[in-house]
Amino acid sequence: MFQIMRKENLLLLTIIVSIINISNVFAQKNTYKHYFTPKEIRDFYVGEQDLFWENKIGIFKKNLKTDKIELIRPNNAQISQRSAFKGIDDEGKWWIQSSTIPKYMVHDGKSFLPIDTITQHQVKVPLKNLKFFIISSDKKKWLVDSVGQLYIFSKTEVQIIKNTGINEIKNISGVSIDFKENLWLTTYKEIYKFDKQSGKLLKIDTEGLFNELGSRINIISHGIDQNENIWVGIIPKSAIGFYNNKTGKWSKVRFDENPHFTGVSEIVIDKDDTKWFASSNGLLKYDNKDWTFFYNDETSNSSYQIKLDKENNAYVGYILGTIYKFENNQFKRVIESDNPLESNIISSIFCDNNSLWINASKGLHNFDGKKWVNFDLEQVGNHNYKIVNDFSVNEDGSRWFGTTTGLLKLKDNKWKVFDRNNNGLSNDQVNSFIFDSEKNLWVGTREGLFKYNQSFASTKILLNPNQTYGEYINFIKKDKKGIIWVGKGEYIPMLYKYDALNNKFESMNQSIIQALSDSKNNLFFLTSKSLLTTADGEICIADFKFPSFKNINFYKMFFEGDTLWILLGNGNIIKSTNKSFKVFKNPTIDVLKEGITCFCVCRSKIYIGSQNGLFEFNQADLEEIKLYTNW
Repeated sequence: MFQIMRKENLLLLTIIVSIINISNVFAQKNTYKHYFTPKEIRDFYVGEQDLFWENKIGIFKKNLKTDKIELIRPNNAQISQRSAFKGIDDEGKWWIQSSTIPKYMVHDGKSFLPIDTITQHQVKVPLKNLKFFIISSDKKKWLVDSVGQLYIFSKTEVQIIKNTGINEIKNISGVSIDFKENLWLTTYKEIYKFDKQSGKLLKIDTEGLFNELGSRINIISHGIDQNENIWVGIIPKSAIGFYNNKTGKWSKVRFDENPHFTGVSEIVIDKDDTKWFASSNGLLKYDNKDWTFFYNDETSNSSYQIKLDKENNAYVGYILGTIYKFENNQFKRVIESDNPLESNIISSIFCDNNSLWINASKGLHNFDGKKWVNFDLEQVGNHNYKIVNDFSVNEDGSRWFGTTTGLLKLKDNKWKVFDRNNNGLSNDQVNSFIFDSEKNLWVGTREGLFKYNQSFASTKILLNPNQTYGEYINFIKKDKKGIIWVGKGEYIPMLYKYDALNNKFESMNQSIIQALSDSKNNLFFLTSKSLLTTADGEICIADFKFPSFKNINFYKMFFEGDTLWILLGNGNIIKSTNKSFKVFKNPTIDVLKEGITCFCVCRSKIYIGSQNGLFEFNQADLEEIKLYTNW
């Protein structure tokens, strides 16, 4: 039996597991490299020879015999990032449902094509306003249109059943086809059976289910076994509902002894009538005699999807975005690779001489252009998830990282953690830090600014002595003369200057997007329209050349020696010196579906971090924009 369930509330995305490497994907003109992980899976489908899955990057295929992985449809700015696999029909075509227009895509073995109408055997069915579309285990396409006509397309014929009444059912959340080719449909409160032989739509009495488990429960999954018994997953109770087709009565299967069991998101019945459940606490199996939980030690046991291959092996999708094959009572990871990225969401990039530090989820990666060195930040300190906000190299060669869960020091491959458990911070979120000329450490957190002496005794410093609640410190920088400058505020920080003589901060009445020093320790401040610098303790306009357009918006900046690179709000790039400037087209702009998160220039290469992976391109390959219009 083949079952498709709507998963809007069930597919939770987070950031993911072990380190991956996929062959670098190049644009058509080979102008950039794209580093990404094929994991972070949201939906998948098991074919006879191939496994298909979808994530933010696009749609992948893995040959289950050769283990070869292909990116068969990259997502881009014009293609929806959310797809659901309907299956492979009896003509060998892969059907994909999209969350935007075009609503459906079909792959003919060579490429994906948008499709708005199914045309077979001189029958045309528009796909725009379907009640549902499902592909059965025998690869037939089942469709019900907006007026309730059922179409069953196969390679040799099309069956049409009129006046099914299915169009009257509102808010269909689940559809399946049982072993006798009857159609089953569920809403959150109701269950329907369409008997194909009689052409009648029957409503199943669910009163007994709600009497057993309460009126507030919702049906989120269902399965029909070979005896037409009904199995349902419900929330919020930790139970499975069971309808006995012979007696017409409902009962419940409870797992009160398992406190982590909170529901079943998918139910699949195999050809041996064994029941498989994707549960919140592992893979659950019922062989008509015993109930067994199978736990996967390598990942979160919260599973959301199960697919069966032709040998009855289960493929299990987990909340953390991984797929495992369950065979001979053992879990085997389906997608194996080595390097480079752990997540497609790149949080930050920092240049360290000729290498990069790249933060992706809980992973931290050092990349020198050829070799990747990977650090699992989950193993550092007491917190699992760390975003790196700031980076610095100290005089002794140690690397320091300001993260959302404390300040980290790396020296001689050994980590040391400074957080509120051992250094007096009121909040572990370290947004920025510096070492001043007296080797004091200044740390800016979301709840204040702290100063540590060499003995690591701390003092909390208030920018505004009259403010009783925590001050959000966005950045801390020092200029060439050692004056300390601080940005206060989470989104568009206001600039403050530290008066060391009187031990207080002075507001400069200036909002700042980013603060950054060049290679000579000159300090610069980026606003949305201008570049500022410091001179004799005051701020002034920096001596760099820019196009003079009112609607230009600066977003990120980075210094490469004396050259300033600025990423604009529209994604394009300015290269500026004190004598001239050029504007270049960002070669990745057409494939970046979600926001740019960070920007860096290293070894004459430009790196852009995004929610879709890491992009690298050479400065020499940039295409200059001559006409500065439509900015």
